[in-house]
Amino acid sequence: MMRAVSQSRSELHAALADHAISEQHLVVLRHLYDRGPTPMRGIADLVGTDPSTVTHTVDRLEQRGLIGRSADPSDRRVKLVALTEAGRKTVDEVWSRLAESTPVGRLDPSQLKAMRKLLIAMVGPLPPDAPWTL
Repeated sequence: MMRAVSQSRSELHAALADHAISEQHLVVLRHLYDRGPTPMRGIADLVGTDPSTVTHTVDRLEQRGLIGRSADPSDRRVKLVALTEAGRKTVDEVWSRLAESTPVGRLDPSQLKAMRKLLIAMVGPLPPDAPWTL
């Protein structure tokens, strides 16, 4: 099991390096990919940091053209963070690479289902509102 984790981490780090993003960047990008525009406060909660601290992460991703910020139409004081097309492409490329190259990516659907059951037996189910994590 540790070998599979190690191989997966190596592939993840290689994919991130090829796109010049960090794990935290990928967590933010994947969240936006799955859940859509999110207030800055929501991004801070996702990565477990203060909103003022998450500004640096958002700034870097915005400078790269992977996300954009806009005022929330229902409350102009709130900034929404949204994925750009380049950000969506980055997530797709990283995810495709991981699906093809990691040990988990070699499993067929029935094996994945069995593995999911085993993981839930080991660590318990995630709450339904749990954010996506690496």
